[in-house]
Amino acid sequence: MSCKTKIIRARGYITTSYKNETGGRLCARLYGVYRAIRDRIFNERHKSYHRYGGRGISIYDPWMNYSTFRIWAISSGYRKGLTIDRIDNDGNYEPTNCRWITRQENARKATTIDRSMKGVGHNNAILTDLVVRQMRTLYKTGLSTAEIGRRFNIGQAHAWSICNRKRWTHI
Repeated sequence: MSCKTKIIRARGYITTSYKNETGGRLCARLYGVYRAIRDRIFNERHKSYHRYGGRGISIYDPWMNYSTFRIWAISSGYRKGLTIDRIDNDGNYEPTNCRWITRQENARKATTIDRSMKGVGHNNAILTDLVVRQMRTLYKTGLSTAEIGRRFNIGQAHAWSICNRKRWTHI
């Protein structure tokens, strides 16, 4: 599969369009991922800028060219239904720190906690099945979801939805 580049000249602007043998759908999705990355990093008016560009997250210089990003993405296993993931949440968008994962995996990864128990800090640990079970056990003993949320560094509403099996239903 290859995405073909087409130069479009309209109203004095030059832009690019990307198409492939399947009518351009896959390439359009991939280009959307690319644009979203750039917007989060460079557009100060983007709703998530403060979590990306505002924190100093940047993009690998060769990826400033979409074609280079596209080659990496396809060779790294990009396909419909996958999202880009930065392995180190404080790291940049670069080949050694990015991978393709499902939305479900991304949602699990996005739910991070601070497990600094008994003085041993594990900042930004991933919310795991074991931690969810611990949260539900605490809830059954009468601990409020607000307190559970504080202990695991998540919001009260999120803690409530986990404890009441609205999220993490597979456990």
